[in-house]
Amino acid sequence: MVARRGKECGVEVHPHKFRHNFSHAWLNRKGSEGDLKELNGWSSDQMLRRYGRSAAGARARRHYDQIMDGA
Repeated sequence: MVARRGKECGVEVHPHKFRHNFSHAWLNRKGSEGDLKELNGWSSDQMLRRYGRSAAGARARRHYDQIMDGA
């Protein structure tokens, strides 16, 4: 339905991207992995690892900045 409505408005929309963006933002803002798993309804850690990988670079850069600013 979301993709169809987007098409009617001339906008390409993929519902999966909403979940992906939410998960990335959650992890990037130091949200707990356990809470993210619960919020997304995942019973397996496999999806958590998949989404976690996409945010890993951003988290590493943020931690680098935090650590190196004090150097």
